[in-house]
Amino acid sequence: MALTAFTMPLASTWKFSDNIIGAADIAAVYTAGALGAPGITPLPSAVIEQQLFQVVKGTSYDATYGGTAQFIFLAIPTSSTVTQGLLYTYNGSGVVVLGTSIATASQSGLPLVLALNTVASNANSIQYSWFLVQGRGAALKTATIAVQPGAPLFVSGLTAGRVRTTGSAFRSIIGVRASNTVTASGSVLPVILQFPNVGSGA
Repeated sequence: MALTAFTMPLASTWKFSDNIIGAADIAAVYTAGALGAPGITPLPSAVIEQQLFQVVKGTSYDATYGGTAQFIFLAIPTSSTVTQGLLYTYNGSGVVVLGTSIATASQSGLPLVLALNTVASNANSIQYSWFLVQGRGAALKTATIAVQPGAPLFVSGLTAGRVRTTGSAFRSIIGVRASNTVTASGSVLPVILQFPNVGSGA
């Protein structure tokens, strides 16, 4: 198989397949003051149906990343950024956290999500966006070795949120596999997600 370079997919290529009225766009980032959802901000404001932790289905016809997928709606804290293609975890309040210190037994079982959108820091407001939890997506990897389809992946200990193929204790990822061949120098890795979480071993 020829080695292929990939670009990051646009979140706008995904369309909802669930019947949702007032759905927050998959490619959009929302600030707290723009949402009229219970528990987020009082009305009047732009009304959306989404609640934190809500999971919806979408479809895309993209040749590399298309098919059916599922997305979860989460909050981004104030003064925080999100980078498209990085893996994040989230807490019991539905707030995303960059996976910077996943290296001990206490992190085993943490849910992981893949960022679809880049979110700029906002010092004044919490922001909200969709993250990929099931289907085909594009993850950023450490550019050290080539990756073959089906390869198991691990959380990088060097660059927070990136994936790697070198195994080590407490950095394994359950529910994510490489889906295409990528060169050692390539940074974008097509992956298959199935509600991933942090494993407990190498």
